[in-house]
Amino acid sequence: MKKAFVRRMFDDIHARYDLLNTILSFGQDRRWRKVTVKEMPSSGMIIDLCSGGGELARALFARPDFNGQIVMADISMPMISHYRRILGPRYSGRYFLVICDVEDLPFRNSVFAGAMSAFSLRNLTSLERFSREVRRALKSRGIACYLEIAHPQNRLLEAAFKLYFYNFSPRIAGLFTKKTYAYRYLPGSLKAFPRQDEVIRLIGQGWAECNYRNIMGGIAAVYRMANG
Repeated sequence: MKKAFVRRMFDDIHARYDLLNTILSFGQDRRWRKVTVKEMPSSGMIIDLCSGGGELARALFARPDFNGQIVMADISMPMISHYRRILGPRYSGRYFLVICDVEDLPFRNSVFAGAMSAFSLRNLTSLERFSREVRRALKSRGIACYLEIAHPQNRLLEAAFKLYFYNFSPRIAGLFTKKTYAYRYLPGSLKAFPRQDEVIRLIGQGWAECNYRNIMGGIAAVYRMANG
């Protein structure tokens, strides 16, 4: 079952996950996260879905005008424990850790002002169910933004990206972790992941607005939804 596999995988790689994201993207992931959190409201409760090592939350906390709180939701207990250590006491009282399945959120309707995620859509079982759950948990006029690796539109760029992402990145990851199966799965998961227009069709049902922005020619994309 995909969900059980994904949980075990992130349990295994939690300590090196964000570091390897930065190494494999040549540091570009940090810039992409800043683009993603720019869309979040400056106040209220924000949910960080599939929080990973907490890097997206840290990017939002670093935004000078942000004075809200963040619920960090993840299916992996080791990930939860890891970002408690990473964030430390600096943001005490401004974040809350929740172990849950983001396709079945344990929150009542209309709780959050915003929702965000980074590099998690490919690991979900159902994009449609996930999107419905997020929309249900968001307040009216709430904003959701998801950062994800994508499919470049230029053929030459796509060919170069595939060569690197599918062939070289697992080898580079192998220099830093023994959990090489994870870094065979993560690039391979992009092969089955739909292109940007199809992602919008799957996650955009029921939203008042739904669009995406390509980054670096479509190597990554930020999907933005607005609740009615």
